[in-house]
Amino acid sequence: MREVITLQFGQLANYVGTHFWNTQEEYFNYSTDSNDNLPPNQLDHDVLYRAGLSSTGVETYTPRVLVYDLKGGFGSLNKYNALFAAQDEMSMPVQWEQGVNKVVSERYPKNAYQQQLDRMEQDPNTAMEMDAITSLDQSVKTWSDYNRIYYHPRSMNQITTHHMDDTINPFDAYTVGRQSFSDYERETESYEDNFRHFVEECDNLQGFQILAGVDDAFGGFTEGMLQLLREDFPKTPIMTYGLQSSNMPAKERSVNRIMLNRSLAMTRILDLSTSYIPLMTPTWNQIQSSGLVNYIHPNCDSLFHTSAILSAAIETVSLSWRLKKNPVTMADLTSKLDGQGSTKLSGLALALPLLYDHDGFSATVDRFKDKITPLLDLTHSGTLDRSANVFAEDVVVRGLPRSTVHPSDQGLFEYTRCLYGQFSHCEPRFMDQVPYPLPTSYPHFFSSRLNDTGYLTQKTLETSPSSVPILTRMYTGSELSPGIEQLAQRLQSMPFKQMTEYTEGDYGMSYSDLLEVKEDMMYLLDVYTNDDDVMLE
Repeated sequence: MREVITLQFGQLANYVGTHFWNTQEEYFNYSTDSNDNLPPNQLDHDVLYRAGLSSTGVETYTPRVLVYDLKGGFGSLNKYNALFAAQDEMSMPVQWEQGVNKVVSERYPKNAYQQQLDRMEQDPNTAMEMDAITSLDQSVKTWSDYNRIYYHPRSMNQITTHHMDDTINPFDAYTVGRQSFSDYERETESYEDNFRHFVEECDNLQGFQILAGVDDAFGGFTEGMLQLLREDFPKTPIMTYGLQSSNMPAKERSVNRIMLNRSLAMTRILDLSTSYIPLMTPTWNQIQSSGLVNYIHPNCDSLFHTSAILSAAIETVSLSWRLKKNPVTMADLTSKLDGQGSTKLSGLALALPLLYDHDGFSATVDRFKDKITPLLDLTHSGTLDRSANVFAEDVVVRGLPRSTVHPSDQGLFEYTRCLYGQFSHCEPRFMDQVPYPLPTSYPHFFSSRLNDTGYLTQKTLETSPSSVPILTRMYTGSELSPGIEQLAQRLQSMPFKQMTEYTEGDYGMSYSDLLEVKEDMMYLLDVYTNDDDVMLE
């Protein structure tokens, strides 16, 4: 079945992952009407989902994912849910004459959106209230506040060594995370029990999709997990998204810590991955400079909003290895990006939405000319460098009308010429009838001039789109060198002697370890600065 197992590490990863899984639910057709005229589903859901049985014998279909977060990070989400209700151990009779003291921690309160989902679960005729949807912008405090998915209990992995927002014992240094993984595995054996449970269910495992926050200690935690994974699966593709926040702290010491964490992830996690794609939450300046400012208006200070943009890009990239017909495997994609064997590092950009006028391809070309694809680069803050050396790139297009595949519009040729003219090595894939679906939990930051399918109109509409067309561009080449150089320069002036938190524990760093990281970063800079260096590998 070409299964893929997803692993999520940390708050930012789980913000992104929650949007990702909420989107998957929108592909499912729960209609019992045989005349609903819905298009046939082109995606193989078994790639990401697993069928099973609950303890009461109820059939289940849940994401094949392992979610890791700190104590306090799961919000109102419980390990056991309505599909996997566990017997309350505290309600069982106790054979103890002295009695039992029952200690119950305060429950995380559910917001209006979660309360409405509960009412809809109890009464299928209940509809989602608009007030509950619009309240999300103010009520989301953690990723579970907008979660719509039931997970298998083995998917939920709470790290007990640290607590959210603990200033006394912060989870903020890469080596702290690596130590935490070792301690966590010693106590829980999560890898043996939960990870292997999902692996052993797979018939034809095609790879692993990793979402990892790398600004804090979760980078080191991820490294520990990938080291175990690589011992068992030395050749299986691993696509790792190293997720980073653009909102940097004011204190210089905190900035140094984040930059060192990112550098360690870019060298150590990259070495364990088949492809490593660093992604940054977009800033408002980037939205403006990309040309998308007229079509989306996200609050770039809200992780709820910015993680939704990252998720749309990641979800679109995954389409190619989830199709029912003529799918590209994850191995095909990673091999294409790392054709020379030394370019594991990749970047990712997207057009959200991909511009298309509802009057057709000719109208779109007449309206936008050569500015038909405003791209938001999620890996570096610059614009598309047409003089850059592009080693490889993979472009995915989704959500355009059927005439894209069966040409009936005379403007189609000119549209595609404008669309792909700025790319040099792309192999376009038109994902006919697979637009990006927008669940009610997705932020409503789209222009009022987008119709229900995300196509541009001249009118101001009162309703939000239910789907949008998207283009993503995954690439590798010299465009990545500015980001590498920024980290390398920061390492040169890093006051490592003052950063004692990195030297403690079984996985503490020495100064020679820091020098090794610097050398690895300079090697990456050489590879991605000069095309000739790649050819010599």
